[in-house]
Amino acid sequence: MKKQSLFIFALSLAVFGVITTELGIIGLLPQVMKDLNIDVQEAGLLVSIYAVVVAVSGPFITLMMSGWNRKYVLVGILSLFVVSNLVYAMTQDYTTMMIFRVLPALVHAVFFSVALVVVTSMVPVEEQSNAAAKVFGGVA
Repeated sequence: MKKQSLFIFALSLAVFGVITTELGIIGLLPQVMKDLNIDVQEAGLLVSIYAVVVAVSGPFITLMMSGWNRKYVLVGILSLFVVSNLVYAMTQDYTTMMIFRVLPALVHAVFFSVALVVVTSMVPVEEQSNAAAKVFGGVA
């Protein structure tokens, strides 16, 4: 039971990290515009490209990865998010920043679908909704 609770908490933190990756840039746009010497349209594209890539690629990549080992998928996706965020935070090049915004967006939807399947499969049926709610509490 303790192991399950710890895993659910870890997944909730991961959900928080993924959502922060998606939306965290919004508050940083003025600084990004200044640091990269870009205009508001280019800065706004850093936000909108993420959403478009998630919406377009989400169903297809989720279906493509549906037969893969869920544990490896979660670890791989979270590793990609960490590396992308590190590169994204350190770069001074707009193109590199854009690439490392798109990469995690490609697997954003996969993460959420796999996280939900994993958390509900590790608890009894009567606790599944509670476990899923705890994991997705990371969105709040």
